[in-house]
Amino acid sequence: MAKNYANIMGSNDRIRVGVLGFSDRFKSSLGKAFLKYADEMNFELYTICDIWSRQCKQLVKDLFQLIFIT
Repeated sequence: MAKNYANIMGSNDRIRVGVLGFSDRFKSSLGKAFLKYADEMNFELYTICDIWSRQCKQLVKDLFQLIFIT
């Protein structure tokens, strides 16, 4: 074990979070919680993907609303 975790390379970097699947649950609660606590918890929403192209198109619209309008 490391004697001091602060000395481990990358230990103080921001955590990048990836979300697989852009579901109603993510849109209604998880996404908002991520954005609300991102700075406090030192992480960033890095990527979101979904295998359904319709969900991906909706993702762009909804994320714009989550980030810039809410």
